[in-house]
Amino acid sequence: MSKPSLCIFFDKVGAVYSRDDIISGKVKVKVGNQGLENIKGVWIQFTCTAWVKISSSYDNEDHEQRHQYLNSTLCVFGARKSESAKPGLTLSAGDHSFPFKFRLPNDKPLPAPFEGVHGYVRYRAKATLCINRVILNKEHSTERAFSMHGPTVDLNSMPRLNLKAPVSCRTDVRNLFGLGMTTGTDVTFCLPKRGYIPGENVIVTGHVNNASGKEQRNIEVALIQETTYRVKEFLVDATNVHNRRLSRSFGSVACPQGKVTPFRMKALHIPPSVPASGMPGCQMINVQYYVKCNTSGCIETLFRLTVGTVPLRDVAAPAVPPAVDAIPSAPQLDKANTGAHQIPCPPVVNGLASRFDDAPPTYEEAIGSRTTLTNGVKH
Repeated sequence: MSKPSLCIFFDKVGAVYSRDDIISGKVKVKVGNQGLENIKGVWIQFTCTAWVKISSSYDNEDHEQRHQYLNSTLCVFGARKSESAKPGLTLSAGDHSFPFKFRLPNDKPLPAPFEGVHGYVRYRAKATLCINRVILNKEHSTERAFSMHGPTVDLNSMPRLNLKAPVSCRTDVRNLFGLGMTTGTDVTFCLPKRGYIPGENVIVTGHVNNASGKEQRNIEVALIQETTYRVKEFLVDATNVHNRRLSRSFGSVACPQGKVTPFRMKALHIPPSVPASGMPGCQMINVQYYVKCNTSGCIETLFRLTVGTVPLRDVAAPAVPPAVDAIPSAPQLDKANTGAHQIPCPPVVNGLASRFDDAPPTYEEAIGSRTTLTNGVKH
């Protein structure tokens, strides 16, 4: 008897769904020339599984935890796995199609899909054809992934975070790799806001106040995704933090002595596929985002971002001075997202944009040293 083949087809192009959506499609079964007898049934199972595996420095052991946020089975032919078989079920040779419709639950938040170093959140549909046997039933199955929009995170509903306000941080340049005396030069980094959605660009601007120092300064900014994995069980509460660089921009700024020289870095693109800050709906994985700013002689500056699903509205773009002669030397690292929607950028002069224009896209379009902190910026 030849082995039957199974395939899952979704009606929705892209197979990306939201809570309370209906997942519809077909399970197609191809049967060999001899046909199939003693069939118990054909069913399809929808699951959302979170899995984390980390090593603990406390006991030097690996700890693993798995949790299912969704586990529902829909029978499309015959009986379920837990039910008694109906006698006389057969499938003749050829192709067979079994339609299905499954409504996703709306009584609980389902996390966005995620793939990380120490864990994941995955959505799967698994179709199974079961044939009755005297001792052990024979099962043939296939799997297909689908995706979900995570819980809605409206950036406009977080007034206490003041996400619309520009933020800045000034840091002094010191000798001895940032550990010695101040040189009289300081660098200020600025962000126009701290609330973004996937698909937006983060624009870092600032200026170099070169009272006395080098007349050429290299500046690097990067968008960092910080992921915290947690395993919490009986007698075990272990965490592991992993940082991933999503994009980077590098520039060289000419800054004559006695002058204040403004600069604007190449945009840091937030990939369209990243989850919202905090990974809502998942207790095992937490995701945060930062912009890291570096220049020689200064301790790095960190701006914490909040990534949501609904963009900020009525964000006024601050005026930015003309760009300086700074040429980014490193492209964005996330080359997998180069085909995604890009925010239109202003003209570029000598490698840096000449004016500021970073209005957010719609939701549909995007899915040590002495420092002075402004608006609660962490560094």
